[in-house]
Amino acid sequence: MEAMISVTCHYPKLCAQYLTSQFYEAGYSLSQRGDILNILVMSAQQLSDPNIEKIIDKRAVIKSYINFNMITEEHFRNLVKKRSSTPNETKKKKIVKSKENKFSDFVGYFFFPLLNQYDKERIHFSIMEKDYFLLGKMIFTLGMILYFSENSTVHENMIKALGDFLWNVKNHKEEFIRKSIIFAYTIIVMTASDNVLFGYLINYLTELKFWLQAVIIEEPNNERKIEANNCLSLLSNRVKNNLQFLISGF
Repeated sequence: MEAMISVTCHYPKLCAQYLTSQFYEAGYSLSQRGDILNILVMSAQQLSDPNIEKIIDKRAVIKSYINFNMITEEHFRNLVKKRSSTPNETKKKKIVKSKENKFSDFVGYFFFPLLNQYDKERIHFSIMEKDYFLLGKMIFTLGMILYFSENSTVHENMIKALGDFLWNVKNHKEEFIRKSIIFAYTIIVMTASDNVLFGYLINYLTELKFWLQAVIIEEPNNERKIEANNCLSLLSNRVKNNLQFLISGF
């Protein structure tokens, strides 16, 4: 897999186009489709700003295979806390990232083909009906690619597309899917500009608030409760920093 990651980093457009097209094709096992997601995510991390906060650290990588169950543990919570810093500090960090992110020119090839084909009917596998673990991994992948693409020219379009997709699957019964959805929503809340969060996504915010509150109250897994609470706190802080939206009850 390391060789594939290296090749993808050298030829990101061609490799991303090939990998995303093969993800939905017949002739691959679920494990091989998972490998495709791993290659895309780890290549995206290497192509992105070398100074970027690493969501994927050594604890979460075993023999080049991402352990998605570790992604939202303490490391990611610390990242959320850092993003809850003062607006000036956040703004400073964004300026540095926008100058160094080498992933910006290629991010669309990693992201949109995965998202645009999920609802097509296939005989060989069903990501929406029975192959739930692969769906969860894909949501994690999309969320991480979104994070690594911050300040790219297509970042806003990516947020809009991912937000629409998450809205359709947010009530999934599988715990791993809920874990991945909370993760992806947290990335959106962290990285969305005010124009997108309080413009295109404004109709989602109240429902997202209620959904996160329901997870905190009803979810049997304590880690999911913590993750949902982190996302809700981040969302509340974003809203409170925009006075015109205080009347929404956040």
